[in-house]
Amino acid sequence: MFSYNTIFKCNSELLSRFLFFIFLFVVGIYSFDEYGVSFDEESYRDNALIDYNFIKNIFFNYGSINFRETFNEYFLKAGKFSSFFYIIVFFTNDLVKDYNNIDLYKIAHLLNFSIFILACYCFFKIVLIRFKSKIYSYLAVLILFTTPRIFAESFFNNRDIYYLSINLINLYFVQKIFLKLNFKNILIYSLISALCINMRLFGLINFFLVFIFLLLELENKISIKKLIINLILIFFLTIFFLILISPYYWLDPFTNFIKYYFTDFIITGNIRITNLFLGNLYSSQNTIWYYYIVWIFFTIPIFFLSLYISGFFSKMIFFSQRLLKLIPNHNLWINKSEMFDLYITISLIIFLFGVSRFSPVNLDGWRHVYFLYPLMVINIFYLLDLLIKKYRFLYFICLIFLSFNIIFNFYWIKKNHPYQFVYFNSLNQIFTDKKFDLDYWGVTNYQAYKFVLNDSKFTKSSVGTVSYNNLLPNYSILKDDEKNLIYFNTPQENPDYLIDNYRLGYKVFKTNKYLFLHNYKVIYKIIVNENVISKV
Repeated sequence: MFSYNTIFKCNSELLSRFLFFIFLFVVGIYSFDEYGVSFDEESYRDNALIDYNFIKNIFFNYGSINFRETFNEYFLKAGKFSSFFYIIVFFTNDLVKDYNNIDLYKIAHLLNFSIFILACYCFFKIVLIRFKSKIYSYLAVLILFTTPRIFAESFFNNRDIYYLSINLINLYFVQKIFLKLNFKNILIYSLISALCINMRLFGLINFFLVFIFLLLELENKISIKKLIINLILIFFLTIFFLILISPYYWLDPFTNFIKYYFTDFIITGNIRITNLFLGNLYSSQNTIWYYYIVWIFFTIPIFFLSLYISGFFSKMIFFSQRLLKLIPNHNLWINKSEMFDLYITISLIIFLFGVSRFSPVNLDGWRHVYFLYPLMVINIFYLLDLLIKKYRFLYFICLIFLSFNIIFNFYWIKKNHPYQFVYFNSLNQIFTDKKFDLDYWGVTNYQAYKFVLNDSKFTKSSVGTVSYNNLLPNYSILKDDEKNLIYFNTPQENPDYLIDNYRLGYKVFKTNKYLFLHNYKVIYKIIVNENVISKV
């Protein structure tokens, strides 16, 4: 029987975890309303609305529609960058709109952050299972949560951070099926894998990587029959869930799956805007191969970065030595922890260096590979685990500096709210200050609108932009009475106010955009770390 002290200790630990994650969630609730809308979010919303209306027609108007016409009309419009996330957003909006008049984008931001907090809890469990340390688990979550760019974008970036979140939840169930391949773990893993594949082709690569590891691990350890049954079950459950959550696959799943990703590649490959990178302007279709690596190097807090690099190379050395001593017909790992470590190491190599080398288009910092960041953080604890065994003094020094770095990040996040998405570490300030894109998504247009309304004393004013970013997404989250006071003009039509966040389309980056500004003066600037990220 369990003693009273054991039960009390267990309940205290559960309460501590609950309060810890409630605290993180409350921090987000306090913050989320001040973020603007990203340039891409409008198109994600519109594409998902096609899916959502189609689902509603099929399931709620089935008695009054022509199914053939409905499907034909849907397939003419669908298939562009849709995801299950915004379908959930529209469903949530329909549930609450009669009780709470909250903007659809705000619902999306709050839901995105809520999924991120759930992913943080899964991250806590991943680290706890792998290292058997509650200290590591809390630190891992705090490192992820307080990385300024990740924190800010956990609200408005519901493509890359949403994928980070579901990929992190998926990683938790990868760990669980590595430990115990039972039906419950297979079922949940298959569902989350389907969500990952629905969102990104990266999810499909991860899925096959897990398959390979399971084949290697299970070889000669269980019956061939049981192995085949488990793998077939994972494969078909994942396909079933993928079709279920993706209306575009409901008719002719295989053909439409190929068509969807082919369309994705074409649309992505045709994106042609400028990147300000190391002080030079590049087309997004012709960016240097180390683009992502440099962005990571300058936008992760330095101490986190140094520990990650050290941990990654220590693990690389470990598996290299294991490879040299490999016995025929044996794996590179001798236990489940090492199996999981190798999976993470190979994932980092495949995605980080593979995407850097072979991606058809690179733009907007390293947001497309944000999902690798939790894997990088895990490498920090590989290093700490090594230090505590051999160099305890260095281990405690690292813990102290990690704690101070987390506290400083909280301070930096509060001080620069809501502009944490333009964070650069001090290496950038020393070597390459003002040589990267900052507000590449036009999120600060929301604050620019607020300034225009106050400066005009809430009288009707015309607004234009000399940047590539569309003004409409952030206009849509203004209150109705505020929208009535703003109308749009092109720069050539001399609007009352011009907004500039320094993002250019490729075709105009060599032209002098400031020809439009000779009758204007700067009356408002948003400045972070002495960098002007937007002005009116």
